[in-house]
Amino acid sequence: AIILLMHPGALKRRELSCVGQVCFETESKVSPMYIDLVLPLKGEKMSLDELRDLISQRMLPNNPRFTSRVQGTTFIPTDVDLEHHVQELVVPEPGDDEALMKLMSTLTNEGLDPARPLWASFLVNQGDEKQYMVIRMHHCIGDGVSLATATMNMSDNLFNKNNAPESSTSGRNRQKRGTGGCCFKFFSFFKILLWILIGMPLVLLKWISVTLINIQPPELFKDTQEPSAGKHVAWNTKTIYVEDIKGIAAKVGKKATFNDVMLAVVAGAFDRYTVYAEKEVKETDMIISIPVDIRRTAPKSMGNKVGGYMIQLPMGVKDPFKRCRDIYKRTSAVKKLPEQYASYWLFLMLSYLPVFIVRPVFKQMSNQVNCVVTNVRGAPSSYSYLGREVSRLIGFIPPPNPVPIGIAISSLDGEVNVTIKAERSLIQSPAKFIQFVHEEIEAMRQDTITKKEQ
Repeated sequence: AIILLMHPGALKRRELSCVGQVCFETESKVSPMYIDLVLPLKGEKMSLDELRDLISQRMLPNNPRFTSRVQGTTFIPTDVDLEHHVQELVVPEPGDDEALMKLMSTLTNEGLDPARPLWASFLVNQGDEKQYMVIRMHHCIGDGVSLATATMNMSDNLFNKNNAPESSTSGRNRQKRGTGGCCFKFFSFFKILLWILIGMPLVLLKWISVTLINIQPPELFKDTQEPSAGKHVAWNTKTIYVEDIKGIAAKVGKKATFNDVMLAVVAGAFDRYTVYAEKEVKETDMIISIPVDIRRTAPKSMGNKVGGYMIQLPMGVKDPFKRCRDIYKRTSAVKKLPEQYASYWLFLMLSYLPVFIVRPVFKQMSNQVNCVVTNVRGAPSSYSYLGREVSRLIGFIPPPNPVPIGIAISSLDGEVNVTIKAERSLIQSPAKFIQFVHEEIEAMRQDTITKKEQ
């Protein structure tokens, strides 16, 4: 099944984005920069041929990078051997969720053949009833948002909708909505000017201070060394509801957001894991990096349009609501600065430098970060592939070397999924960390219910 799809622009060479190029040049064998997506399928089991047809008909024609290999800093169109890229796996004995997570840990640590397009898909069978579609993609192809969007676009409803004939009135309506006022353009220009003249220098000062000031990391991270044993993964198997997190945010007040609550939960889970690891919990700060999608609209194809910002996560704060209010203040202050755009421009500048300069600079910056935390919002309702329903979005992000931990928070159909991908020598039981995430959420939820009853 060797295919070269002749879609529009299929034979054009495309350059790697600045983010994609830096990710490609700074990865290591023990920290491959692949984004992994696990989609549980409900209904009759899908066959391998069905999955190959699904990807060839719905994914590849709209995403030229999936039919291109990387050569230097360029995507080169090439043949796609679906028998190589799309395979079937069986969860080894005893076939439970722990065995599934071990299998995914093995997959997420493996690189792919650089002579081929840097993606792969697996149909993973767990017993007679459970089945998962797994999609792996190198970060140089695109970011997590573009992968999540692409997988939703190839679902039954969206694929049929996107390929339906456009009505004669829709173009006129879109044109009418697209006209912008002069006032809006003026204020947008004024905001950008303030960001360049004031915001950017403040961001640079922040980066310099974080680099020069020796912020003592939590006890858990003090013995971290260069990754050597690879990373392993885990995710929540118990349901976490979006409405519960929003209810907690309302209890916190001060316009606290879903993300603020989840960051407080992550901080609390790290504190609990520190106790579990028999280390001392101290009041200190943990520096985390949060990737931010800087697109104005949903991506139409694969790409990397992501910046990010660093915040200092308060550790050792026992009261979860106090911790959340503190995080809200910190994230609100960060959002006033154009740090996500500054970081994207930094990637742009690094992409013009030789690799022997990029690697040490990127490593020095990453040395200050203990963890990467990202949030990808999925569809408000479930979707399906060939009649098989998908109601969970389980994603794993690759923390850049030498960052030891990556945490991905995603939501789909009113349910929240939390995953961790961590250095084995640091987090010996990622499933235990996920258990502590549940305990933090449940403690805050019960406190919210109690206060309402009073």
